Amino acid sequence: MGPCPSGNALDLATGKIIKGVALNTTELPPLNRSAPDLSDRLYAGKLVVRGSIQHRGEMSDPPMLVITNIERASKKGERKRCAAR
Repeated sequence: MGPCPSGNALDLATGKIIKGVALNTTELPPLNRSAPDLSDRLYAGKLVVRGSIQHRGEMSDPPMLVITNIERASKKGERKRCAAR
């Protein structure tokens, strides 16, 4: 367990939270995908990413956030918004 893991995605444009998403980093450029702490930083809400929510597999499977780009490090206020919900 990480210090503040989250399975939620926060849409910064709308403020909407999508709960219980699985992360898919296979669409990231290889250089970004190979960062040793990528998974920890994603689950802790330390990165702002670009991607899309997709529903794949069985109906019972969680929605998937398919990440296509890492935009930047998240700001403290953004991390706080995500954790507060």
